[in-house]
Amino acid sequence: MIGERARQQRRERKERRRREKRDRSRQQAAPLRVSVGTGLPKISETLVEFAALLLAGVPETEAGWQACLYTAAFVWNGVVSGLPEAEITAQLQRELGGSLEIPELVRHLIERKQHLFADDSRLIFDVRTQQSGERVHVMAASGLVR
Repeated sequence: MIGERARQQRRERKERRRREKRDRSRQQAAPLRVSVGTGLPKISETLVEFAALLLAGVPETEAGWQACLYTAAFVWNGVVSGLPEAEITAQLQRELGGSLEIPELVRHLIERKQHLFADDSRLIFDVRTQQSGERVHVMAASGLVR
């Protein structure tokens, strides 16, 4: 009788360990939690507003807006990531060929980000433009940094 009871307890312990192990593996394999609805405007709209200075002198074409929006997104991400102004400027000069206007542009965009969009800590992952008649449709992907 003791032998049967001991076997039953062993089976129950084994079954409990299997369940715990199965639950742990499910938790580890669970997808990342994604929160939707940050309460912030769409990042594409925010980016267009942020890049207004760059876009003002450019015709509303897909090619023209794409380059300006990438530049603005680069500066935006640098500010959100905490890069110093000198580093953002140096990287942008390497990418764009060392124009004399770049330091002033970067300074202006950093000030704009800090004054108008200080509470927005989203990183911009991708920016796409699409010509739609006379307008350019802007699509952007972002993620919230906490």
